[in-house]
Amino acid sequence: MIHNLFRTRAYLVYTTAILCSFSVASAANATVILSFGQSIDGDTVSATTNAGDTQTTITGTDVPVTITQYLAGGAPIDAFLDFMLISDGSANIVSGQILQSYGGSFSFTSLSGDSGINYLSSVFTDFVFGINGGSSLTLNSSEPPGQVAFTSSILDTSELDTPRALSLAFADVTPPGVIVGQTLAGFTSSVSGTVSATIPVPEPASTVLLGVGLATLGLIGRRRGSKAQLDRPQV
Repeated sequence: MIHNLFRTRAYLVYTTAILCSFSVASAANATVILSFGQSIDGDTVSATTNAGDTQTTITGTDVPVTITQYLAGGAPIDAFLDFMLISDGSANIVSGQILQSYGGSFSFTSLSGDSGINYLSSVFTDFVFGINGGSSLTLNSSEPPGQVAFTSSILDTSELDTPRALSLAFADVTPPGVIVGQTLAGFTSSVSGTVSATIPVPEPASTVLLGVGLATLGLIGRRRGSKAQLDRPQV
């Protein structure tokens, strides 16, 4: 009898845990972590090619930005953006679109010089693309299939689950985006963007299931106690 009670208890714990895990997984929602735009007019981004026109580096240094949406609250927030993107493959034209792979990093901080509060930083890999000869380019990075890793002195980045993504929009690209040699030609532009991640949120159903499981375990315990008292020899 006791063996069957323990087996029943183990089964209830196991089943409750499985059902709760499915509920949590199904409730995962993509959430905007940070959105931003320049707080000054003009070009803040510079792209240059190497001597052999085989690699492009895109940078922004101490770019004054306004964080218009932030997971921890407090927006709008005045901050500084620093980033660097370095191409790691040849540029190609696919269906009229320039496509080139990049790796890079960014940081949003409260002070210039990449210092002060780290609102959000990232290391990532993915692609820059845009219409050949167009005035705008976009960096889209996502994990999976690429890599997007976050750090922050405010946010608990361990809770920012995959899929994680970021998008940097380069507007007023001058001169228009074209390929020179094997890489994207140099240009200047402005920048804005959005960063997002998935935050698993338990559904109410998971709490109910957990409560049912615990209540059942408590009932089994009480029945065992009553059974033990009935079986005790009378004096």
